[in-house]
Amino acid sequence: MFESFALRFNSQGYLAYLELPQEVQSAQSKSVVTDGKWHSVTFIGPDVYLDDRSIIETGENNLSINWYNVTDNDTNHKINFFDGFVGCIRLQVPVNNVSNSDAPQSPQLNSNGQLEDPFALFKLFSLKGLAKYQPCDDPDFDLGQFQCFDPDTFVLCSKCQNNAKCVFTDGTNECECPEPEDETVTYQPPFCHKIVSANVPLSDVHPESRELHSDGVDLNESLVSSTTSHASIVAQSSSLMSSTTEHVASSSTVDESRVPPHRCPCENNGRCIQDPNNSSQTICDCEDTGYRGKLCKNDICDANPGVCTNGRCFDIPETEIGFECYCKPGWAGDRCDFNFDECLSNPCINNGTCVDDVNKFRCECQPGFDGTRCENEINECDSSPCVNGECQDLIANYTCDCFAGYSGRDCEIDIDDCANAPCENNGYCKDLVNGYECDCTDTGFFGENCEHNVDDCENSPCLHNGTCTDGIKEYVCRCYEGYNGTNCENDIPECGPMPCQNNGTCFEKSHPEHYGNLLSLQDIEFDYANAAGYVCVCEPGFKGDNCEINIDECQLTPSPCNGHGKCVDGINQYNCECDKGFEGTYCEHDINECEPNPCERAKECKDLAGDYFCECNDGYGGKNCTVPLTGCIQNVCYNEGSCTPNYDEAKNEHSFLIIYFVSFQFCSKPGFTGKTCQTRTTMGFNGSSLAEIVKNDDAYANNKYYLTFHFRTTLPDVVLAVGQGGTYYYLGLSGGKLNLQSSLINNLLGMSSGNKLHDGAWHRVVVSINSSHAILSADIEQVTLPIAEVEDIPQQPTGFNVTILGVWKSSFGFLNKQDLNPFVGCMRDVLINDDPVLPEEAVNVNLTNIVPSCIRKDQCSPNPCLKSGVCTDLWQKFTCTCPRPHLGERCQFAYFVSTFNHEDTPNSLATVDIPPGRFAGVFDISMFVRTREQRGIIFLLCDKERGLNGSYIEASVTKNGNLVVLAKWAGTGTDAVDENGGKPEAYTVDGQISDGNHHLISVQKDKGFVVIKVDDSEHFRKSHSNKVFSPTVMFIGGKPASFSDQESVAPGVIQEGHSGETSTSLPETPVDNNTEGTATDTEGSSEVIVPEAFRFKGTIQDVRINLSAAETSPSTLGHTSHPRAPNEYIVEFFNLTEPHHKRQPLGRVTIQNLLNGSISDDHCKDDPCEHGKCNTTWNDFKCDCYDGYDGKRCEKRLPCSDVTCPERSACRNIGHTGFECVADAAFDGKGTATPHYILRSNAPADLTFSKLNFTYRSKPRERKRGVNVIHMSNGTAFLRITLEGDGNDSSIVFRFMNNEQLVIRNATIFDGEWHSVEIRFSSSDSADLSVGLSYDKMETTYQNFVYHSNQYLKDLVLSHNLDIVVGSSLSIDDYGEPVLNDLEHSHSQYYSCLRNIYIGSLRLPFISQSKLEEVNSEIKNRSKIETTAPSAFYINEKFHTTDQQLPRLGCILCYSKDCRNEGQCTDPTQSYDCMCAAGYEGESCELDIDECVNNMCYNGSTCQDGVNNYTCACAKGFEGWLCEIDIDECEGNGAEKCNYNGQCHDGIGEFTCECDDDYTGTHCDKRKKSTCKDGPCEFGATCSEVGLQPNGVSFKCNCAPGYEGEFCSEVINYCKAVVCENGGTCNSTVHGFQCHCIPGFDGPKCEVDIDECSSNPCKNGGKCIDGVNSFTCDCNTTGFEGTICEFDVNECNDWPPRCSAHLVCENFKGSYICSCPDKLMCGSDCDILNPCFGETENKTCHNGGTCEAQCMEPEHPEASCICLPEYAGENCENFSDLKRPADESSVDILLIIIPVLAAILIAATVGIIILVRMARRKRATRGVYSPSQQEYCNPRVELETQLKPPPEERLI
Repeated sequence: MFESFALRFNSQGYLAYLELPQEVQSAQSKSVVTDGKWHSVTFIGPDVYLDDRSIIETGENNLSINWYNVTDNDTNHKINFFDGFVGCIRLQVPVNNVSNSDAPQSPQLNSNGQLEDPFALFKLFSLKGLAKYQPCDDPDFDLGQFQCFDPDTFVLCSKCQNNAKCVFTDGTNECECPEPEDETVTYQPPFCHKIVSANVPLSDVHPESRELHSDGVDLNESLVSSTTSHASIVAQSSSLMSSTTEHVASSSTVDESRVPPHRCPCENNGRCIQDPNNSSQTICDCEDTGYRGKLCKNDICDANPGVCTNGRCFDIPETEIGFECYCKPGWAGDRCDFNFDECLSNPCINNGTCVDDVNKFRCECQPGFDGTRCENEINECDSSPCVNGECQDLIANYTCDCFAGYSGRDCEIDIDDCANAPCENNGYCKDLVNGYECDCTDTGFFGENCEHNVDDCENSPCLHNGTCTDGIKEYVCRCYEGYNGTNCENDIPECGPMPCQNNGTCFEKSHPEHYGNLLSLQDIEFDYANAAGYVCVCEPGFKGDNCEINIDECQLTPSPCNGHGKCVDGINQYNCECDKGFEGTYCEHDINECEPNPCERAKECKDLAGDYFCECNDGYGGKNCTVPLTGCIQNVCYNEGSCTPNYDEAKNEHSFLIIYFVSFQFCSKPGFTGKTCQTRTTMGFNGSSLAEIVKNDDAYANNKYYLTFHFRTTLPDVVLAVGQGGTYYYLGLSGGKLNLQSSLINNLLGMSSGNKLHDGAWHRVVVSINSSHAILSADIEQVTLPIAEVEDIPQQPTGFNVTILGVWKSSFGFLNKQDLNPFVGCMRDVLINDDPVLPEEAVNVNLTNIVPSCIRKDQCSPNPCLKSGVCTDLWQKFTCTCPRPHLGERCQFAYFVSTFNHEDTPNSLATVDIPPGRFAGVFDISMFVRTREQRGIIFLLCDKERGLNGSYIEASVTKNGNLVVLAKWAGTGTDAVDENGGKPEAYTVDGQISDGNHHLISVQKDKGFVVIKVDDSEHFRKSHSNKVFSPTVMFIGGKPASFSDQESVAPGVIQEGHSGETSTSLPETPVDNNTEGTATDTEGSSEVIVPEAFRFKGTIQDVRINLSAAETSPSTLGHTSHPRAPNEYIVEFFNLTEPHHKRQPLGRVTIQNLLNGSISDDHCKDDPCEHGKCNTTWNDFKCDCYDGYDGKRCEKRLPCSDVTCPERSACRNIGHTGFECVADAAFDGKGTATPHYILRSNAPADLTFSKLNFTYRSKPRERKRGVNVIHMSNGTAFLRITLEGDGNDSSIVFRFMNNEQLVIRNATIFDGEWHSVEIRFSSSDSADLSVGLSYDKMETTYQNFVYHSNQYLKDLVLSHNLDIVVGSSLSIDDYGEPVLNDLEHSHSQYYSCLRNIYIGSLRLPFISQSKLEEVNSEIKNRSKIETTAPSAFYINEKFHTTDQQLPRLGCILCYSKDCRNEGQCTDPTQSYDCMCAAGYEGESCELDIDECVNNMCYNGSTCQDGVNNYTCACAKGFEGWLCEIDIDECEGNGAEKCNYNGQCHDGIGEFTCECDDDYTGTHCDKRKKSTCKDGPCEFGATCSEVGLQPNGVSFKCNCAPGYEGEFCSEVINYCKAVVCENGGTCNSTVHGFQCHCIPGFDGPKCEVDIDECSSNPCKNGGKCIDGVNSFTCDCNTTGFEGTICEFDVNECNDWPPRCSAHLVCENFKGSYICSCPDKLMCGSDCDILNPCFGETENKTCHNGGTCEAQCMEPEHPEASCICLPEYAGENCENFSDLKRPADESSVDILLIIIPVLAAILIAATVGIIILVRMARRKRATRGVYSPSQQEYCNPRVELETQLKPPPEERLI
């Protein structure tokens, strides 16, 4: 059922329908309604109509509006709305009945399914109350400029009366009334009704000429009321007229003179006449007025709204029915209910269908026609549907005649001429209109269809004598060895890879200049066939084809290294690698490895044979102990694994070793193993998880089995493991205990260990089984049992090769344990026979649904159970045990509370009919009760027939608020004797239950006992004889009046001695048909009377009866998720629909005058609060008093409202008469501010002092021997409390009398937080003193003091000379008086803050009376300033003359003196902390920080501490602030230390020189080779002796070509002086330089640009343009195109066409010709007879000559012959003599040559003339012209008037 629907105009002008919630598709009207015409929306039955046609288009079925059921033809319930409104009307359908009569009501239907109320639709839609024409806020709605008309004010021209003229003004019609004939006539707008004055005869008055109501007609209302029948209206109007006529007739004899002279009240020209029945009254005579009623106000139309269905009503009193309907256009009939059919005239032509509408018709035309009457044939060709063709119009259709090359219905398809793939060899076919063109580009072919292969070898592209082979779009060059490239253009650089080793020089054989110059090529001539390869010229010391062989110089000298080293061959030399312990060029020196000491951070250097060993300090490693060990720095040991660093100097790798936790490699943190403690051993089980491990190992073969693991779970009964082998075992939890069962154990219960192992914590399990014993261990508890012996089996198999973790498998037939719960939780560190089970590295393990982690979420934190329910964690879920009266999965529900006697409503009662036999001898009745009344019966349980004369139980509230239970236990049968002489037993429970709180009461009867409990506490238990108790009725909240004369006890009274038996007559229980347990209200039935004395006033909830056999308890935890007990019943006054865990009903319940819920009486209605706001509490009230008032009714003014306390203190009222100012106090530990106290009391003897307590916080900077908090002394007795000690040895000490003491020790005493201390003194009757000392209400120490009175504290406080001091101590002077100790005892003065010091119940103040008076100086009445409590302590001001002698108010934790060394307190009132100056630390900044503790001094330097700084004293060889810089001894003059290019190497405090090969010595100052004897010259240089030079040598080297340097060892770099041009690369050799040019360049320095056009690559006359390593071909004017102008251009495909319309274009290579289709014709229009063709094809020219026509002049066409070489003559008729043999005479030859040359000259002249003339008249494009044939015989199209073509189209 929908809730509402809407009708609206959408943006397209349709009327749209929308249903909410949208259960169906939205619909809209079939036609546009925003057309300015009238439309109606009609609801007929379940259908919606627009203008009498269905509004909905949702398929075959119309959408139904199912608010009621009426037939489709029921027209009496039609509702119309007109489009006079602007916007939308939204109709709201109510979903429920409502009590308000003005609100919309659902319609009522009679038995026939018809509407009971004819105005039901009006009420349903509530249209009358709508604001008229109010636009709705619809984003889809756009009114635009459309103007709507109001149907109440719009004037129809047909309604103008009395010849009025209809004019259109301001958007509406108006009737222009005629001029009145005389003064007695007027015309009334808007329709110009004629009105005649009252004294005019009625016959002259027009029936319509009366004044209309100014407010018009409510059209919507009139339409809705149209359900009234026409006949009933006629009858009503007739009765009205007849009654009026009779009334006038009866009054016609009345004398008008007797009419009273006052003003006549009659309206509408009614006459006032005297009432014939009462002469003192007047009545109205309405005759001839057209009105009826007491004052002539009501007409027929007003009385019958909607009588005119589609029109307006006018009263016509003269007519038979008294009114007339003026219909809207399109409607007719007396009631305007007939819709005129405008289709009767068949207005629609061309077979159109006419659809009738209101005041109009609509034609639904056949396809192909439109128009109002379908008069127009639609021309389908108007839209030009034919894209490439001509359109032919048909009726409702068209056809297209397509142009050539097109097809399709609309000629939209271009016929693909390329569909048959005419282009060969991958040529691209370009579709044209009715043709195609082949693009052979990049195919390697040419021709019209790309059928000819291009000869790519035509231009001889292969270089270096390569052989060319043509291919398709390519060619292949077969190169000689040593050359490559596409064109064999690349000389393979065999020397490029530098094949000559050891600096050998490479020479390529492809260079002709090497032949004859190089030794190996001296006798060979250059040939391309032998040009591949290279030759190497080697450096001294090498040989071989590639100089790859190093000449071994070690073989030239015997024992070159003196037997202490290994000779290593070098280049043209050798070196010695000395053995360990030797050095020198030839290993001639022995070495001491420990001199100097190489070990930097070592304990000792040990010299070895050719080696040494450093014993490193901790944290260092490496050969010389110089490497800090970093293997553990990066914390590579995860999960708390212990790391030991390690260093491999050979690999320079840092590593670490793991120290494992147990024998197997489990890391320190459980759950991990592996090298870095990252491999997980934890497995998560979810109930469907399984781990199956198969191990056929040695342990299994030897009958051994060992299993250990850790687990955690919250389930008490689960499977942990199952083993299978020769037998089985089962391991699990049973009730939280570990249990092992197996056939190997001779015990039916198996073995058990541990307890409460399901607490969610980790527990370790060990199972060890061998041939003799089985061991089970849970944590530290271990159990051992022997293996059971089996007869005839010498040794049972005790090994298990299959272990299942987490679940038992059905395949284990030996386990008949279908009820075993799978394990849910986690396991880790699983070992089976010392092999781990790793979830991520499973071997021989089947893991199912195992996760390698322990995902644990505490299901009960936070507690999901509401209402303080108790949550049980089941690992993945939880259960809730709910407190009564709550229930549900989360305790989210509760049994309903019922209120009895609300606002003293009488006779509140609930009656429960109990089925017979339901009760037995055991029961427990419990319920929650709440009351403030001290009377009333809570429940009565008895037999329905015998009443109180039989057995019964009655619970009530007595006058003192106690619970009293009366019980009478009678026998069974008619002659049974009552127990206790027929008297009821009374069980009284002490304790108030009438305090307004909820109390759970319980009455239990078990075998032999009656037990009564209140709030789970047992208050009464009594034995009784066990008799059957079978009640059949239970009254709750009272008992009926009929029980008042029976044997009973009134609430609170125990009857005694009452005897006799009274007849019992229970009130008749109202009969109902409800099911058992469903409460039924007695409203409408006779009430059961409950006497006032028996009425229970309050609430009762959760009435529960437990009939279990065992004694039960009404515990507040009353509901769990377990199945409900079969013998538990409930009584519900109002049924709870929630089914979760609900108990079964006790019986049928009948209630009267009960309210659902805990509803309080209104106790604030009498405004009991005098100075406050009243708030109703449950059956009581509470006053929220205004500031300054207190009391139950806010009737008492509090002292603090008048008194002001000093700053940092607050006023606290003491009762209603006294006050005190409460504050914290700060003590600085100096003893200068120490308050003394005295006691003032009106009745000191009545005071009780049993305790002393205070609150403090203290954190002294200096620990003192003991600081005093309170010291009390009267000279003979004392009491003192001190705080003593330090840290964990801190204590609170209570001392008194002979230094007897009581001590509590706690480490938190001086932690700076607030703590409470209390000392309690015994108040028992014992004479001895017992003292208890407690700290923070948790730790208490008691001690008895035998020789002291238990009134010790009171006696001390009340002694006359008592002095009490806080924060210091007292001593006794010479007169026996206590005095304050001198400040020299300041070590005992209290430091920090105190608050709330109480002696007994009296507080010790920190504010003096004088200070209080000073602050309240404006108060004149000084008595108001004094603490007016009967007893109070005051500061004794004789000790304090100034405020400085009192502690400061507020808590100060830090004083400036406390922070040393210029430290500052961070927050004195909130923190003890000091903010220390830089360089200091400690609580008081007393410690100078030793910055050297964590110093960063490096390299063995010494740290020297400073203030907030430190310095490092560096060791030799280091510098810097941290000595972190190793001094580079090579810097500065380091280069001078190592001469002759020697390399200086820095050491620690020293340096070493690595000398050049030519030098040696400490500073490289000695030459290895100083004379020619040492062979210093290299690479073929010659050595000559010279005198001693400054550098210590006496030789000079004469270098060979290509070398230079002192030893001629350096190859001359010729490229230094050479630049290779154009990107070339220079390569220097011993013989000079060589430039390697980039492609495209050549020459010694790459200065020559190679002309790629030299090979003439462009074909067909194309012009070649040279580039860099490339060329381009300019094909313009050639008639060809392509990369090398290889493709012929088909000029015949150009557009516009090359030839005129009369000519045919014929393409040929490089050009084209335009020719006539008929060869017999010529000329530009092919209209001239071709002179070359007559009867034969070549009529004129003979001997194979060719005829050329010249058709320039149409009147005189000419022809000329082009003869073959051997013929001549005009017609080639003469044989030419040019080819005669050479021996013929020369004269004959000249005779032939001269005419021929003359003819040629003449022909050339004529051709030039013709060409010039044609060039002026014709456009030249690509191609070649034949002036004589093409331009004259086959002329082109004249294009003189056309625009010049683009440059690329013009012939150049």
